[in-house]
Amino acid sequence: MKIILLIFVVSTLCFTQSYSQSLNTKTPASVGSKDYLKQLNNQVFLSYTYIRNLGNFGNTYKYGSGIYLNYGKYFPNSWLAVARVGFINQELRAGVDTGYTDFKVYPVHIGGRFYVYKNMFMPYFSFMNGLNLITNSNHFSPQSNETTVGGEDQFLVRYAYQVGFGFDVKFTRQFGINLNINYNNSFYDDGDLYTENPTPSAMMTGFEYSAGISYDIGK
Repeated sequence: MKIILLIFVVSTLCFTQSYSQSLNTKTPASVGSKDYLKQLNNQVFLSYTYIRNLGNFGNTYKYGSGIYLNYGKYFPNSWLAVARVGFINQELRAGVDTGYTDFKVYPVHIGGRFYVYKNMFMPYFSFMNGLNLITNSNHFSPQSNETTVGGEDQFLVRYAYQVGFGFDVKFTRQFGINLNINYNNSFYDDGDLYTENPTPSAMMTGFEYSAGISYDIGK
C-alpha cells in the first residue's frame, strides 16, 4: 500500500511539473495580439444616424439624418456611461406647408449601455435621455418655389429619451465599429409649429439607425 501511495505521489508531482512547464511554454503565445478583443475600455465614437419618423410628425417630416459625437466611460464589469452631442436635420415632405422649412435638432444626451458579452463582438442594451434643442425658421421653399410665410423663428427645448440595442466590433486594439437601432421619443407640441393643424400631436417619435467608428482610449 505504501509503495502504491509513493508511486501515486511521485506520478502526481511529475505530472504537475510537466503541466506547469507546458503552461509556461504557452504563456508567451497566449498573451498574443488578440487579448485586447475581450477588453472594454473608455472610448470616443462618431456616428452617422438616420431616423424614420412615425405618427403625425412622420406625416410632415419624412426622415431625419445627422451625426453624434459620443464619449463612453467604462465601469466594471459590463457598463459604459455615455454622453453625447449631435446635429440632426429633419427633411420636410414634398407638398407639405408648415410655415417652416428649416427644422434642426441638437441633442444633448446622457445614458448608458449594458454589455451582455465582451469579446470581438460585443452586443449591448442601451438607454439615453436628455434635451433636444430644436430650431425652426422660415427659409426658401423648393416645394412652392418661394419664401414661405409663417410665424417667427423658434427655439424650443424638449425632453427626449431613447431605448435600443446594438453591438461593437473591435478590429484592432484602438479601433472598432458600432451599430445600433433605437426607438426615439421626444416631447414636442406640434401646436408650437402647426397652429392650424386640427389634429396636433404631442410627440416626435421614430426609429433611429446608427453606424459609427469607435476609438479606444483605455481606462
